[in-house]
Parts: sequence; C-alpha cells; structure tokens
Amino acid sequence: MNQKHPWNRALLALVGFLMAVCFEACSPEQANFTEFRRLPDYGWRRSEPLCFVPEYADSAQSYTISVAVRHDDDFPYANLNLIIDYIDSNAKVERQNVTVALADSAGNWRGGGFGPMYQIEHTMKRDATSATVSRVVIWQGLTADTLTHLTDVGIIMRR
Repeated sequence: MNQKHPWNRALLALVGFLMAVCFEACSPEQANFTEFRRLPDYGWRRSEPLCFVPEYADSAQSYTISVAVRHDDDFPYANLNLIIDYIDSNAKVERQNVTVALADSAGNWRGGGFGPMYQIEHTMKRDATSATVSRVVIWQGLTADTLTHLTDVGIIMRR
C-alpha cells in the first residue's frame, strides 16, 4: 500500500476547505443551513454514524435536504451507499437508502473540484420541516467495514 506523507492529508484538507468556500460562493441558490463532518484519518466505520441537527431559519417553511460528499482521487468505489435516518420532533424515525453516484460508467468522477479533491451533492429529501426532520443521522452502507479516501460528509438545506 502506498504510504503518503502527513502533510499530504493537511494539503487535501486545505484544498477541500477552499473548494467548499468556492462552491458556496458560486452557488446560484444560497444554502439556508450547511454543516459538514470531517471524517477521521483512519476512515469512516459502518458503526460510526454522523449526526446532524438542522437549523431552520423559518419553521413555517419547507426545505430540501441534500447530502454532500467530499472524496479524493483514490476513493475505490464508483458509488457510495448511505443509510439516512430522519428523526422527527416526536422521535419517530424514517429510514432512507441512498446511492450517490460518484463516477460515471467510464470511471470519471462526477463531482466538481480541482486537483485531487471532489465534492458531489445529492438531493435526499424534499419538503422537510422542523417538525418532520429534527435530526439527520447518516451511516455508510457499503460492505467495507471502513471507508477511506472520503474526507467530509455534510448536509445542505435550501428553501
């Protein structure tokens, strides 16, 4: 296995951050809420879900929730399977299985980015309100116990 220098990880993190700033600034629709979780250096284990608590600017409005995934050039899969739990204000759970296509049939990365980093966004849920989605829990759903070469996973909400 090819060992990379520790500073490569820091450089990838900086590139990822700059990409996120550029994507957000150039987005035609500004997000009402965005939050990312940085994944550990050892990878994302199936037993370690990512939890998000959306903030609603207007509780009377409905929102579209998307998942955003950042990965590097060495991610070994063309698709990323996710298990999404939406927890409402009464603690009722709605589960959704989502497949995010990271690469096309020719193996080209579909997400935007530059250098060795890519970000892709996938719409998960429409018409979410503060009553129907008070928490979002995301699990990685691939057969591998630990996924490497993913750097961040987040949610983006828009009206």
